[in-house]
Amino acid sequence: MAQSQELPKLTVDRKILLHLFETKHSEEDFEVPQGVVQDGIAEAVSIRRDNIPRTMKKLKEEDLVKDVLKRIKGLPRKRKAYFLTEKGSEFAQQVRDELAYHRVFLQLQDGSIKELYMKDVGPFVGEPIKLLDLHALVSRENLVTESSIRAFASGEYEPINRIGAEGYVSFLQDVPLPKRFYGRERELATIHEWIEEEGGSLLSITGIAGIGKTTLAAKAVTEMEGQMHVFWYRFHKWDSLRNVLFSIARFLDQMGRSGLKTFLESTTRLDRSDYYSIIDSSMEDLPIFMVFDDFQRAADEIVDFFSNLKEIIPEHRNLKVVVVGRQVFPFYDRSDVLVKGTVREMNLAGLDRESCRGLLRIRDVDEELFNKVYEITKGHPLFLQLILSAEDLEDQKDIKRYIYEEIFKKLDGKASLLLQIASVFRYPVPSEAFFMEEELDFTALDKLVESNLIQETSYDEYEAHDLIKEFFYNRLTPQQRMEYHRRAAQHYMETGNERATVEAMYHMAMGGQTLKALKLAATYGESIITKGLIEQFASVLSLLERVSDEEAREYGAVTSLLQGELHMIMGRWDRAVSDLTRAAAMGEGENKPLITGRANLKLGQIESRRGKKEAAEKRLQKALKIARKLSDREEMTKALQALGELHSTKGEFREAKKALREALSIAEELDNPTLKAISLTGLGIIYTNQDRTELAIRQFEKAIAELEKNENTLELARVKINLGTVQASKDEYREAISNFEDAVELCTQTGDIRQQAYALSGAAHVYILMGEEGTAREYLEEALSIFTRLGERYKIATSHMDLGRLYLASGEFNRMKEAFDTSLKILEDLKLPFYFDRIRDEIVTILKRKGMRKEAGRYRKWSFS
Repeated sequence: MAQSQELPKLTVDRKILLHLFETKHSEEDFEVPQGVVQDGIAEAVSIRRDNIPRTMKKLKEEDLVKDVLKRIKGLPRKRKAYFLTEKGSEFAQQVRDELAYHRVFLQLQDGSIKELYMKDVGPFVGEPIKLLDLHALVSRENLVTESSIRAFASGEYEPINRIGAEGYVSFLQDVPLPKRFYGRERELATIHEWIEEEGGSLLSITGIAGIGKTTLAAKAVTEMEGQMHVFWYRFHKWDSLRNVLFSIARFLDQMGRSGLKTFLESTTRLDRSDYYSIIDSSMEDLPIFMVFDDFQRAADEIVDFFSNLKEIIPEHRNLKVVVVGRQVFPFYDRSDVLVKGTVREMNLAGLDRESCRGLLRIRDVDEELFNKVYEITKGHPLFLQLILSAEDLEDQKDIKRYIYEEIFKKLDGKASLLLQIASVFRYPVPSEAFFMEEELDFTALDKLVESNLIQETSYDEYEAHDLIKEFFYNRLTPQQRMEYHRRAAQHYMETGNERATVEAMYHMAMGGQTLKALKLAATYGESIITKGLIEQFASVLSLLERVSDEEAREYGAVTSLLQGELHMIMGRWDRAVSDLTRAAAMGEGENKPLITGRANLKLGQIESRRGKKEAAEKRLQKALKIARKLSDREEMTKALQALGELHSTKGEFREAKKALREALSIAEELDNPTLKAISLTGLGIIYTNQDRTELAIRQFEKAIAELEKNENTLELARVKINLGTVQASKDEYREAISNFEDAVELCTQTGDIRQQAYALSGAAHVYILMGEEGTAREYLEEALSIFTRLGERYKIATSHMDLGRLYLASGEFNRMKEAFDTSLKILEDLKLPFYFDRIRDEIVTILKRKGMRKEAGRYRKWSFS
């Protein structure tokens, strides 16, 4: 083949612009595809979801994109969708033209080669494929195969959950899209025959690492799109049963079966007698195909769940469940396979000879060498690629041993060292992370990439295959493991962001540096939490608990404190109270007043939100007293802010302002953007309740400006909720909805359940004012279920007020009266006269407008007691 110009490189910015340019959508459309919201963009350009907000903000500042609140196909709520500006369209057109007129070599299935412009490849093959996707399939040698294009192309590409043909739901955001798929016709046919059979059943697909289990399951599930409701879930070691159930709940909710989602949001306890019956009834009469991948990583509680799930499956004639993993699964026995016939098994062997030929055709392997390769690998797809360049192949029974002896053992010192280092990393990392030793360089790395031992997952990010990681990691000595984990920790520490800090703690724990990791958690825990890394941090803290020794017990109090804060954010308030109470007691006993103060602060906030105002004030005053005694101005600020919030909820605005202004003054002296923003937000809430809207808006805008300095996701959501509330009071409904929807999205990312409920209830209130009662009821019921689970009675009261308005609009007058009465009774019980009078007067006004003067008079006579 003639030498062609180097394939144009695409930065993340250029990929996003090209993706938006190639996606068919317009601001005028009633609905737009999921590929133009942040989740879809992240999937399309293969970057982490949490990197998207920063990138989109940059593109907006450069006037290349704009966002508009739109209805999204397949999603229940409106979301922020992205569109190219005129300037962005011009730039994207340039990027497209650069790719379109780049020449590549297309290898056809008959082995012949064609040289074509990239724009002509799809039409020549007869498959619709976007230039962005085609770019990902082209090798460094500018070669792309017809087979890889056909395997990749599956109609217009929308990479995340969507409602497909005939209204079938596709919940496939984690499903891998293999660049090549060869063979497995017999296995695919078996799966399709199994799907067509009458009656629900479970199929287990097992096999050694790299044999193609995931690829086969992904191929099967994507082929069933538009014919059944399809679902994909990949297990991780940190997954809890609640994680799995929430994914299933979201899948069912998209089909209009919201029972499981409502149940999970209304309770912190998982009673199997409840959720199994809900799952059972939710799947009735639905054609569903579910795949659970990497089951070998599933925790014991998840294995128990599947033991019971397998009993439900046969009762549903159109329910098919596939479980994928490395070994036979412990949740069923031989009677399920041989006697009951409710479980089928498929153990994957290697590819057949013809499929191997297709996979290796691109390498121009002669017949003799091919026969040797096939005999040794037995058709193992990954092993095939690993040993293609090997010489003097001999028949070996143990494939892994052969690969060690004939491939890994023959690697030069640099390559072996680099793979040893790569084996400790859990995620793709930049090339510099591998260069821990002076002799390592890009030459060694490039050779490993060319040999398929290292994969380049995105520009300058690399990762070894799981099988190779396992192989090399198991051969590290304890001293080597400790050393490389410690160096990995150092790499992440030099990166400097909160996500990297969490990963550094993991490597410190694995490298025997438990104390160092705990110190890191104690120092940066608050910052990590504000960035919304809730589940990741909780997982590492759990690991640190397991590996901690006697010497590390001095950090037990701070660990309990941080776990309490995490549970508090995740809406697990009972567990949070337990952790925080333990932290407070340990702080007292170990003479650690800072921890005692922080724990009392958080406990006071929970008690305040649960309506226990007197107990809350005692806790918060104690926290403030400790902070003043320690002269810890940051902790003083936090305690004053919490007291300000407490006084505000009681309608004691003078006391609230005094506390918050003192907090703001200290925060300004400290020049702490987050603390300034929290104080400003608190003052803005007071001004909102006093109907001083312009002053409130100024506080919220100042708060947003402060939070943008350090990208505090948790607090940014809170400010947007309150800004939306003020905008709604000024009849700026579209602006309000935009802020509430932004907040819902931020809270979904961080796992902040409470603030998510606030955002949902705020949006529901505005939708009521806009006359969109159906959407309002959906949002409000979701919010109320969360407030009920948390026990946040004030918000339960305001939610019932809005429920009453909905019942009034639908003519359900008895339910309206019940909802209004519930709202006022709760506010009486909480002893909140200001809010009681405000809501009662609002009820009276609403009823008078509807001509219901008798009912209005009844409420007007209801005075606070």
